[in-house]
Amino acid sequence: MGKFIAMEIGTELTKILYGIDKKGELNIRDYRMIQNTEKLFNPDGELNINEIQPLLKNTLKDMGVRRADCYLTVGGQSGIVRLREMPMVRLKEMKDIVRFEAEQFLPYNADAFYIDFRINKLIEKVEGTLDGGETEKGKENAEAQTVEAMIVAAPKELIDDQIELVNKLKLNIKRVDYYTDAIYCYFKKYILEEEKNVLVVDLGAAGMKLTMFNGTKYFASISSELGVNALIERYSEQNNIPKLESRNYLLKLMGRPDDAASGLMYNRMDILREKLQFVSLNAKNQNTLEFDIDSKLELLYEPVAYEVGKMMEFFKTRQFGMTVDELYLIGGGTNLKQLLEFLKYYHNIEVLKVDCITPDADVPEQDYSLMVPVIGGLLKGGC
Repeated sequence: MGKFIAMEIGTELTKILYGIDKKGELNIRDYRMIQNTEKLFNPDGELNINEIQPLLKNTLKDMGVRRADCYLTVGGQSGIVRLREMPMVRLKEMKDIVRFEAEQFLPYNADAFYIDFRINKLIEKVEGTLDGGETEKGKENAEAQTVEAMIVAAPKELIDDQIELVNKLKLNIKRVDYYTDAIYCYFKKYILEEEKNVLVVDLGAAGMKLTMFNGTKYFASISSELGVNALIERYSEQNNIPKLESRNYLLKLMGRPDDAASGLMYNRMDILREKLQFVSLNAKNQNTLEFDIDSKLELLYEPVAYEVGKMMEFFKTRQFGMTVDELYLIGGGTNLKQLLEFLKYYHNIEVLKVDCITPDADVPEQDYSLMVPVIGGLLKGGC
């Protein structure tokens, strides 16, 4: 029986999940969401370890954690994910091919990146042969199996800084997973179905991440700089009010207090992973023609809907007219009042918000959707 910590350091919040592994059953005991300070990241984006270490140390102490295995989920705009078609070969040869493919799309030296891959799907191709494939030997030679691999490349500097932080916290680093793969693991385990195409919208402080799934397979992901911070500036300009007033207004729309930028946000839960449930927060008006929203909010949310629409259109054109069946919202920004209803109205599509809740709770008070990348990173080995 071993203790584990799963963690993600976001732009605005650091999320920590604590639990115990009992013979392969992951029993989640507690979690925290910590508001980051302004000095957490240096101007160049580098993590300030001396700023965050004392905060995390005190949090782990409060959670009663001294020694534990640590699973990190890392994100940011600097990571790159690509799909590539490759031959089915032995692992060592596959790694060489993956590195070669990564070198073709990386912006600079591949040695500055950690490169990993996941087999997304098998592809079977039949090539013509001299004998037309009529003999058994001809048929055998005619079939060449290839795979579609999801190649992930993340800057070593980004990961090394967080590993150093984990070591200083005296935790045992067990695995590091990139954001996109963590999202893949979470949704494949709990939500994805062969018959449905799902788009995951993660609206965070610094930007928006959109991850598209074709059935149970990863399709594509894009990042946008349009996040809550950009919406705060947009609302300030549209209504000619100070940025601080605009910020406080949007925080209220997200159900957070004005002073949420300081101190710790404590959230606890006692929940078994296998009892996670999901709540669909449907639009108040099922008839989109009757949907009513404040004109200021409509103007504010239009860019979000536009970015979502670009990914939906990209999927349709690449998948021969197939449509997106559902949108799933995660992240703090997706708590903005009427955003879910607006996206449903704008795109005329089912929009759902993921919430992990305890079996005895009808509606969760906490925002569990922020923990999705953290849980996904923990699930990597079993997704």
